[in-house]
Amino acid sequence: MLGFLNVHKPVGCTSRDVVNTIQRILKPLKVGHAGTLDPLASGVLVVAVGSATRIIDLVQQQPKVYEATFRFGVFSPTDDLEGELEENAGPIPPRDRVIETLPRFIGEIQQVPPAFSAIKVAGKRAFDLARQGREVNLQPRPVTIYSLELMDYTASEVRLRMRCSAGTYVRSLGRDLAEALGTKAVMTSLARTEIGGFTLDNARPWNDFKVVDREELESWLLDPFTALPAVRVVELTAADCRQLLLGRGVGSVDGDVAMQERALGKSPWGPAFALLKPVRGEWRIDKAFAEMVQRLEQSSTTEADALPASPSSQAPPSQVVDSQPDDASCLTERETKLIASERRRLASELHDGLVQEVMGAKLLLEATLARLDPSSTYESLTDEELFKRLKKVDHWLDHASLEARELVRHLDSHVGTATEAKQKLEQLADRWRNEHHAMTWDWRVEAWPSDAEAAWDLYRVVQEATRNAIEHGQATRLSVLLRNGDPATQLIGEIVDNGRGFDPSSVDPLRHGLVGMRRRIARHGGDLSVVSSPGSGTTINLRLPLK
Repeated sequence: MLGFLNVHKPVGCTSRDVVNTIQRILKPLKVGHAGTLDPLASGVLVVAVGSATRIIDLVQQQPKVYEATFRFGVFSPTDDLEGELEENAGPIPPRDRVIETLPRFIGEIQQVPPAFSAIKVAGKRAFDLARQGREVNLQPRPVTIYSLELMDYTASEVRLRMRCSAGTYVRSLGRDLAEALGTKAVMTSLARTEIGGFTLDNARPWNDFKVVDREELESWLLDPFTALPAVRVVELTAADCRQLLLGRGVGSVDGDVAMQERALGKSPWGPAFALLKPVRGEWRIDKAFAEMVQRLEQSSTTEADALPASPSSQAPPSQVVDSQPDDASCLTERETKLIASERRRLASELHDGLVQEVMGAKLLLEATLARLDPSSTYESLTDEELFKRLKKVDHWLDHASLEARELVRHLDSHVGTATEAKQKLEQLADRWRNEHHAMTWDWRVEAWPSDAEAAWDLYRVVQEATRNAIEHGQATRLSVLLRNGDPATQLIGEIVDNGRGFDPSSVDPLRHGLVGMRRRIARHGGDLSVVSSPGSGTTINLRLPLK
């Protein structure tokens, strides 16, 4: 089950309340929303179900239409009715001046978000700092107002309809309009009437979802093609789908397709199979939909072969080569069992070595402590002898650490294919974006190892670096770029954040996972370097040979 629901959220409930209501019906499916509406606001709330949560960003990027009411002559620190109101905070501008001023806010403008917003400042939400009475300095950011019209002006309240880009704060627009008119204003009501192709006229009231069953709710789902009519569609065959899952390209990209433009791949059965991106003139998977991947895997070979093949997936007889891909998903049952047996043997050896190293260090340390005991009858150790013993303990523990890491690697390395590692990273990225929506994200995975072990190690490096940026670095911006280097047999990676950063020469790097990240990359013949300093954030550069 995958698709979108158009929900009419009423005033008084949160966006999370709506998601929770739907999630209780569809458990254990994943459910998420595209763009928060505050409790004060009502209107269109787009809810994604199943793998559609992976393309929430496509919905969020669509233009939005709002209808908002502002009251002139009133001030509130929150720019709406939630804060303490200060009446008579400015004059009431005449209608004609309001109409004359509106065109100044059409087009691309610089907008400062409200102090009471979810944007992070030094790792903390702006509204938390504002509630503590601390000064919040947010930088202006570009937003686009496509249209702005006066709907009504009665007494001191003006009602506006605006069509704007993602990231626009309607409260801030009212605040800035009032300042341009030499007064103050607060937002008293807000309704979102459109997001892309989702309109209020076609939205279902939230109360309907409180009494619906799973089967009926599924009939309300809009497929991605209906929900995102502006997104390009690429027809796929079963053979194309298999090629895509192996990390290969299919079809040919038209010359008018921008490098950053993405498309929906349509499966042989009709539903969307994956989100595609152009790479060197071909379409490749950007995000796969698990439901359709399972459908492909469950289909028989006969059924799949009976489907018509696209010209892009057919090669002339003279060009046909061994089509067995270098991927763990194509191993025979016997080969899979042999690999599992070898893993168990290696894990057993590593475990034995680990125990020996730790026990050796423990016994030597106990003997050393006994010699240092003032009541001991043993001859005391000289400083030189003590130093040698401690160096040996350090040496054994260092080896034990390596054995332990190697053991963990063998236990968790062959947990899937290289493609599955990439898909899991994309799923994590989607989750992080949803959970930390105030952070600015720039994720581009243009190259990926075909070797399963290298792919899973790279996945864990990016995971660790991202977690550090979010949890420890207090970053508000994160850029992850993985691409082909020069030569093309190398993957070049760059992970940049603007967080708190750290000085590697003065801070224990183990706290930031640097040792583990370096070892993961080094075991495949690559290297990892870090440039970091307090206040400027951290940049991780990595190089990984592509097999």
